[in-house]
Amino acid sequence: MDPLELRPAWWQAVHLLLVGALATPAAAQLPAARTAIDERAPVQTRDTVVVRAGPAQVWAVLTNIGGWPAHYDFVRAAQPPAALRAGERFRWRTTKLNLTSTLLLVDPPRQLGWRGRKYGVTVYHFWHLVPQGDVTLVITEESQRGLLVSLLKKGFRSRLQAGSRLWLQQLKAAAEADPHTP
Repeated sequence: MDPLELRPAWWQAVHLLLVGALATPAAAQLPAARTAIDERAPVQTRDTVVVRAGPAQVWAVLTNIGGWPAHYDFVRAAQPPAALRAGERFRWRTTKLNLTSTLLLVDPPRQLGWRGRKYGVTVYHFWHLVPQGDVTLVITEESQRGLLVSLLKKGFRSRLQAGSRLWLQQLKAAAEADPHTP
């Protein structure tokens, strides 16, 4: 018999949450390689901005992960992946969390996506760069699923929406600042 089964139910739930194994059956069945957010997640956001720069310039800023702290107020440090390709991991620190994310979608200069997990919360974040003449429409979307998200949905949603808008505005400013360097 598994020693965990001998513990009270509340202890089992706390243990599973702390090791990040508490997932809904739907989340457990999601494929490893995604190209879109989790449409059934309790918290989702989508936002857009038009950038006066081509997709290659926006891509250069967005994928310069080591340079994120210079462009995005909420990123304190970032260690880029060894290579910019699906399956590679990168580490970054926000104002509140140390994160490790795995690249899921790398389609230069059109799409970038990653997955992250922390405290039983699974996050999918995708960027889509759509050329429109001399400008680029940038679409960002993120989903969050997990027990904490379900319990604190309103707070998670408002912080995610504010963070998404800020990231888009700062990406726009960085990409438009100098069309020759990221």
